[in-house]
Amino acid sequence: NLSLLIMAIVTALMLAFHAHVLLREPGRVVWVVVAAAVTVALGAFYLLPLAEQLTTTKFIVSSIAKGDIAVRAVPLTRLFLELPYMKMEHWIPPGIGVILIIVLLQRCRLTSGWTAPEHYRDAMLIGGIVSLLAATNFLPWEGMFRALAVIQFPWRSYLPATAFLALGGGLTLAALTAGDPNRERRWLGILLVGCGAAWWLNVGYIYTAKIYEGNMFKRFVPGAKQEASGVCYLPVGSKAFLYQTRGDAVLATPDLPVTVSRPKHGVLEVQFSDNTAGSTLELPLFYYLGYQARLTAPDGKSRSLSVQSSDQHLAEIVLPEDVPAGSITVRYVGSRLRRAAVCVSLATLVALAVAVTWRRRKAKTAAATPQ
Repeated sequence: NLSLLIMAIVTALMLAFHAHVLLREPGRVVWVVVAAAVTVALGAFYLLPLAEQLTTTKFIVSSIAKGDIAVRAVPLTRLFLELPYMKMEHWIPPGIGVILIIVLLQRCRLTSGWTAPEHYRDAMLIGGIVSLLAATNFLPWEGMFRALAVIQFPWRSYLPATAFLALGGGLTLAALTAGDPNRERRWLGILLVGCGAAWWLNVGYIYTAKIYEGNMFKRFVPGAKQEASGVCYLPVGSKAFLYQTRGDAVLATPDLPVTVSRPKHGVLEVQFSDNTAGSTLELPLFYYLGYQARLTAPDGKSRSLSVQSSDQHLAEIVLPEDVPAGSITVRYVGSRLRRAAVCVSLATLVALAVAVTWRRRKAKTAAATPQ
């Protein structure tokens, strides 16, 4: 979702930058709108459920107002020499390294005629450099946009930087090779060796350092200042350490005999007995919209039960008083909106594939028809 937001912002900036070109040919504006609509339809399977969750539940990430954004910036020298800084503070190394210098310097070997493709190539290279600088402390991040610290903003500029440099670098190398197979093979080897060496050296350094330190994995200590990836996406008020301490257990109020099992991945099965007062079962599942619970009585009859959020923000079920014993199967199936969104994305994908196939066949037929 954050990656999509960043790319949407970058796309909007590119459209604004080239607005004068689009306005010369209004037909292109229509195709831009169509492309945006198709993108939303293809991503509906996660965009719509995401929007539904955000509108029905408040998460930890949305409850944090501000933070120190400067600590999320990476050192400027990491753009070229990453090894001294890579000790798992920034997860997986981006692996740009010295290969960035190799590719960018090739632009100096070209003379520009300022055609539209050449202008686009240079714009992509400049955009990549600016995005890389935005990921570092080159910009005065101290005191700027402190609300963005929640999404660890500066280093996320690596995403548009990767896209821009891939486009600009590819167009640069296409101009250098000029379709010559020997040049293309030579540059392919240079890129594979250069990028591969930088990446493997960084990864090897990380594992060597962590093995030497005897700390391959971060351990979380209650009360200590730390972070765990994904915890910020839990509902506000969730007590992760309480959940971890309790383990895979169900808390029944009033108390009654309960056993828990997980017959397969993503399925929780609860067996209960001696239910006379309509007990409440707090499950070892963080509550999100979309859980489905199915109660099966000893006589084989089944019914659906509503799943709600407990005071600990865990999934909670209230047992009916007329069922003294039985089993409950709980699984995440998503809401009706989520299931409808999946159908929309699949239908869009099929329609897009059919349209592309039809256009290609039409083009081949037109090319084969004698003039």
